[in-house]
Amino acid sequence: MSERTRTLISRGTLLIIAIALLYSGVFCIGKSRELYHDEVRRHAAQPNRSARMNGGFMFIGAVGVILCAGGVLAGLGAVAPTSFIERCLGRPANTKLHEHPEPWPIDLID
Repeated sequence: MSERTRTLISRGTLLIIAIALLYSGVFCIGKSRELYHDEVRRHAAQPNRSARMNGGFMFIGAVGVILCAGGVLAGLGAVAPTSFIERCLGRPANTKLHEHPEPWPIDLID
């Protein structure tokens, strides 16, 4: 398989993952809004209004925001050129393993 084919397959897969993450995040945020409005209606109908509201909708909203952020990052990785990603992340540190493949000098082991 050529390098171009592998690049297209990996970027296409990353794009599909990005779309799935964005869809899931938007769905979670929508459910969070629905739960919030339901909680407000139920809280307004109670005679004892000093009771606190349940905050379960905030957890679902936070999960939705995290999923959307992951989807945006995955989408950026799918469509951005490799040189742009390298500039954003910085070049990896050169370990120079090819210069010294042995972990210890041989004379120290004996």
